Amino acid sequence: MLISGEPSGDVLGARLISALNKELDGAVKFSGVGGENMVAQGLRSLFPMEELSVMGFAEVVPRIPMLLRRIRETVRAVISAKPDVLVTIDSPGFALRVAGRLKGQGIPLVHYVAPQVWAWRPGRAKKIARTFA
Repeated sequence: MLISGEPSGDVLGARLISALNKELDGAVKFSGVGGENMVAQGLRSLFPMEELSVMGFAEVVPRIPMLLRRIRETVRAVISAKPDVLVTIDSPGFALRVAGRLKGQGIPLVHYVAPQVWAWRPGRAKKIARTFA
């Protein structure tokens, strides 16, 4: 399973899916959350990734209930699917919240491409390490 919540992660996720499909002769099925690029490479997205694309306080606040619902739905879908691995891509606001709720569920977690600016903020690199260690 793969999860991305922003356009840059969608591009990276599509490249990852393409590479894995080539390496594994298309033997892997991909599901999770992604945009049009990941879907074009074969991802079955739980919902349109664009729902997660919100920026700024004024845009985020009214959408908090929907965002929290999507986090819960994604966590339930991952637990139900019992994937071999969950790969989160970029998107700390969404992906790291999902991964944090899945820690201890016996699902291997991999974070692909930690955002540099986000990780440089105090304590953020440690948070990523705690979630994915």
